[in-house]
Amino acid sequence: MISNIHVKHYSSLADIFVSTKQKILMKNIFVLIAFTLLSATMFSCKKDYTCHCNKVYTTSNGTVTYDDGSYTMKDNAARAAEQCNKQEYNGNDTRGAYSRLCDIR
Repeated sequence: MISNIHVKHYSSLADIFVSTKQKILMKNIFVLIAFTLLSATMFSCKKDYTCHCNKVYTTSNGTVTYDDGSYTMKDNAARAAEQCNKQEYNGNDTRGAYSRLCDIR
């Protein structure tokens, strides 16, 4: 009788050709590479970035733009852009209502 035959099912071709030790090694290498890439993106080099802001007034004749200062910050690009965007707001002064718009350079 053929009742004692056991058929092993493989979930992928890698299961057929790769040993368990090799799988563990590949998994460890993958985790190390992923951690390295994540660290590099989160802790990238700090550089000087300039946040330049303008006040933009909208009048019946169109828009008028005035320089409203520049700020230099030493940080990575993402954090510098985030800090620069926090400088934007709407307000009123003697010239009227305005929007303060800032961009990173």
